[in-house]
Amino acid sequence: MASSPQMANHDLYTANGKQLSSILSLLKSCAKKKDLDTGSSLHADLLRGGFLGQSPYIATILINMYAKCGMISKAKQLLEELSIRDVVCWSALITGYCQQRQGHEALSCFQRMQIECISPDVVAFTCFLNVCGIIGDMHKGKQAHIQVANRGFVLKDIALGTALVDMYAKCELLDYAKRVLKDEILHRNVVSWSALIAGYVDVGRFYEALECLKELRNDGHAPNAITFVSILKACGSIGDIKKGEKFHEEILNRGLLGKNYTTLSIALVDMYVKCGLPTKAQQVLEGLPVQNVIAWSALIAGYVQQGTFHQALNCFERMQNEGLSPNAITFTCILKACASIGAIHKGRNIHDEVLRMGLLERDVVLGNALVDMYAKCGMLEKAHKVLKELPVRDVVSWCTLISGYAQQGQCGQALDCFEQMKNEDLSPDNIAFVCALKACGHIGNIDKGERIHNEILTRGLLKKDIVIGTALVDMYVKCDMLGTARVVHEKLHCRDVVSWNSLVAGYAKQGKGYEALKCFTQMQSEGVPPNSVTFNGILKACGSIDMASRFTNDILV
Repeated sequence: MASSPQMANHDLYTANGKQLSSILSLLKSCAKKKDLDTGSSLHADLLRGGFLGQSPYIATILINMYAKCGMISKAKQLLEELSIRDVVCWSALITGYCQQRQGHEALSCFQRMQIECISPDVVAFTCFLNVCGIIGDMHKGKQAHIQVANRGFVLKDIALGTALVDMYAKCELLDYAKRVLKDEILHRNVVSWSALIAGYVDVGRFYEALECLKELRNDGHAPNAITFVSILKACGSIGDIKKGEKFHEEILNRGLLGKNYTTLSIALVDMYVKCGLPTKAQQVLEGLPVQNVIAWSALIAGYVQQGTFHQALNCFERMQNEGLSPNAITFTCILKACASIGAIHKGRNIHDEVLRMGLLERDVVLGNALVDMYAKCGMLEKAHKVLKELPVRDVVSWCTLISGYAQQGQCGQALDCFEQMKNEDLSPDNIAFVCALKACGHIGNIDKGERIHNEILTRGLLKKDIVIGTALVDMYVKCDMLGTARVVHEKLHCRDVVSWNSLVAGYAKQGKGYEALKCFTQMQSEGVPPNSVTFNGILKACGSIDMASRFTNDILV
């Protein structure tokens, strides 16, 4: 009697059980190593052996392998082809989408699983909550929280509890996150505490992050490398070098700066940089067992922020001598250094290297740094040419060029760039308006200045930005329209010493000493303290030795 196909498959399965076990083990290994070629070959072996229709477990291992190898569409296809799907195979696909940071697709899978009346297990809920945190969907996260709480999952499973804490933290609901951690998780660990600490740091609540570290220790846990990354960021952000050095010592004593902790090494370098100690940061970097471009870039950025530009250039060369290739962030920082010291030769070499690496195709910030470097080195035509050749340019690109022209006294070109920017359907930002107004004032282009004034009023910017208001006042003063300047000044939401100084200087220039003195008196009555620029303007306005002496005495007092 001939055997049925089902019996034939069963016999094959029995006879080749060892072979099947070996294939499944190799598939798991492929998933870990992201070895797609071998995994695909093993998939073909399973098809030839007729194994795939026998168990969702086999399909789940394949789905997991393809998902881990980044072939999420193939993983989804496999799941769709299954006649029987269970929570394990759905969880494998949801996890894959989560790892690929395709949050909305992961949520869709979770919803489809429930439509098929498959009840999520702890793993599925954990993945779902991770996705909610990634995409910031607090509403779906809260709904999932209610479901897991009703099933009593949170108290039992630390991974699920930690996912809840992390979800609330990423959605910036830190009070919820802390409540879950302290009231709903039966056994807290360093991972769950670290999720809360990272949440506080991400929203800028650095002191609360440091307090959480104390609670973590009081709970009987020791911080791990991930905890220290957040804590060092907190120390750097508040400039607490004493605490930072103390944590550095603890990290060294516990041997956490090995090859597997490059993120922690970078956090240490960054902490010293932010605390204003780039030299110390360099010592730390040079002592690391493994150095990378991110740590070097953080150090270079620190030297640039401190104004030690030659040291930044030295670090750049050291990094390249170590065989490390700069990235877009490194180049952006070093171009700022070149711009600040006028190192045009070095800047040109970097420009060539950036072009060779094709980095301008996808980084507008780097392109802006190039424009700025040429502009600050006085090569405005080259800066304009670079800007025109950028694959992508934005308002900042144009503002950099407009500012460069204005600073070099080429105000007509600055205003031309302002119009070109608008012709590209780019809406001027506050900086662009300020630069354009300065240019109008320098060349006395009142018609253009008034049109810009109207655009500023239409967009309601005077209520939000005192710098724009001051620039408007200064523009009208320089165009000898003191009456209009005074009216604009009176309507400003907030008046500072700079705007008052513009008026005082304007009246002094036109010989209207008493008007300048009235401004001086009103400024003081509004509680705005004069500075040296104010007194220089008043002294010019006085017009007589007696009045000048009177205000000289005011300065001395």
